[in-house]
Amino acid sequence: MRISIIMPSLLAPYPGAASKRPEKFERAINSIIKQTHTAWELIIISDGCFRTSSIYKEKFARYSNIKLIELPKQPIFSGNVRQAGIDIATGEVICFLDSDDRFGVGHVENLASNAISNPSMDWFYYNDYTQIDKDRSRNNERSLKKGNIGTSCIAFRRSMK
Repeated sequence: MRISIIMPSLLAPYPGAASKRPEKFERAINSIIKQTHTAWELIIISDGCFRTSSIYKEKFARYSNIKLIELPKQPIFSGNVRQAGIDIATGEVICFLDSDDRFGVGHVENLASNAISNPSMDWFYYNDYTQIDKDRSRNNERSLKKGNIGTSCIAFRRSMK
C-alpha cells in the first residue's frame, strides 16, 4: 500500500515557530527515508520559502520518491499549502508530517497496516509520540492525552468522501 506524506515547510520565523527549523526539517525528511515500509512518497510544499527549496535541492532531490512543490507565500496556517500536496498525491493513504516533527521507527508501516486491516475505515491514526519523544527534554504528557494527538498521527484514504 502506497502512502503519500505531505510536508508543508516554512523555515522562516513566525509566532510560535520551533527553533532550529532547518535542522528539524532535515531530521523530518531523514525520519521518512529510514522507514521500514518503503512504498511511500514525500511531497514537500515550500510555502514561499527559499531555504526549504535550497535544502531540498542540495540534499534530497536525488530521491525519486521525494517531490518539491514551490508556492508563493500563503497566508499563515492556510489550508492551501497542504491542499497543494493532496492534489498531486498518488498514494492510497495520505498523511502529514510537520517540518519540525519526525516519524518514529515503523510509523509508516503501522499506518499502512491499519489501512489494510480496516478497509471500511476512511481515516485512522497511529500515535508514536512515545517513540519520537524519548530524547526530548520537555515533558510530553500533554500530547499523549486523549484529544491531543498531532497532525502527524492522522491518515486518511484518498477515496474518503
